Amino acid sequence: MDVVLKNGSTEPRQASLLHVRAMTGTREAMQVMDRDSGVTTSNEMIAPGAEYRGKIAFGVDAGQPFVLTAHFEFDRGGVIYKDEG
Repeated sequence: MDVVLKNGSTEPRQASLLHVRAMTGTREAMQVMDRDSGVTTSNEMIAPGAEYRGKIAFGVDAGQPFVLTAHFEFDRGGVIYKDEG
């Protein structure tokens, strides 16, 4: 999945402070790292008003619902993405 993080705060933020968790069907999906495909973590600092673009990947069960939750740092509000499979 392509990910875009936009820093809407007045302070620089570190991209690695994005926390993601995914479910595939009824189990937790394992996050996959693949440097050759550009799927890695980043310690890049995101300036106020700037964006960071990256990729994330998970091992999923084909045909099962997929739910991704993401939040930044300690803000548990975050976002939820759902794909019913």
